[in-house]
Amino acid sequence: MTVNTTVRLQKRHYCNALFILFMFFSLSTAGATEGTAAVQSVRMSFIRSAHSFLGVRYLHGGTTSAGMDCSGLVYTAARQGAGRQVPRTVAALSSVSQRVQEHLREPGDLLFFNTTGNLSHVGIWLGNNQFIHAASDGPRTGVIISNMSEDYWRRTYSHTGRIFANEGLGPVTAMTNGDAQNPARISSDTDSLPGVPTRTPRQPNTLHADTPFENPYPFEGETGFRFQITAGPLWDILPDRFPIRGVTAFADLSWVRGTDIYPGIGAGISWDTRTSSLSIPLTASVTTVHGLRFFIGTQFHLFVDQTLDTDAIFPGIIGLSWYSPPLRMASQRIRFYQSAEYSWFLDETTGTGFRFNTGVTFSFDR
Repeated sequence: MTVNTTVRLQKRHYCNALFILFMFFSLSTAGATEGTAAVQSVRMSFIRSAHSFLGVRYLHGGTTSAGMDCSGLVYTAARQGAGRQVPRTVAALSSVSQRVQEHLREPGDLLFFNTTGNLSHVGIWLGNNQFIHAASDGPRTGVIISNMSEDYWRRTYSHTGRIFANEGLGPVTAMTNGDAQNPARISSDTDSLPGVPTRTPRQPNTLHADTPFENPYPFEGETGFRFQITAGPLWDILPDRFPIRGVTAFADLSWVRGTDIYPGIGAGISWDTRTSSLSIPLTASVTTVHGLRFFIGTQFHLFVDQTLDTDAIFPGIIGLSWYSPPLRMASQRIRFYQSAEYSWFLDETTGTGFRFNTGVTFSFDR
């Protein structure tokens, strides 16, 4: 092979890789707003304070407008809005709260969720099936309003807890982010109750909620990393050839907290009979919340067919794959995996490198 031919092949590889990267990298962000709190009843003061943090980003361990986690929102809203000191963790909040039956809930009560096998999330009940909380994962993270009719929250709901005395409040009308800057617009069905100042009735505001989207695989760990191990056969469809052409296994580490696009890195080992190669692929990837994954990288060939070049090139492997929503088997989450990929060799021009990989993935959130 001449030097010019080699250069042309390398340029073609780079152009193809850049084109696919351009097609699949797209990110979006949501704006954040803050508000001020106003005072009325203890519960309304608590809710108004929580509302003032609408749009604040999620931050594990956070308790300020720079970042909040779920129990941090309850802790700060109780301290700043209601003047009460409450525990800082989900488990401790549950232990000091009084359990309440669902039909007796009152705005300002706490909703507890079991998303990891233990109590791991808390939100503040508003009424009308809505609650405000600090979400760590999904299309809208940070302090948002969600609906208990969503499948994920309905499935993971544990119980309701009460940390403030009963005041007979009716449902609080949920605010939009813009309303968070004008707390006077919050209304409730308690306008006519004795001892509660009368306010001008207002039309209910549109909820700032994360429906109808639901992350099919919400993060359940602490650090923000998801570790996955995948293994399965390599195959293709060629005339007069047995479809199974080899086997591969790889591990992938991705960051999944607070984003809809999960960046990751991976490494594995692959045996391919079509090229008589035993290779170690190293990849970078981006994965969406729906499981669609784009990956690109290089390969180190431990041995290969003598007609092929063994030099590592970039891209040496590139492809698209998809993870199914997880299935729970015992305590393990299992996903099915399918990819279409190309394993490149510098002097290979016949299309032999195009192949499919069907496998099973074991996932672990940390």
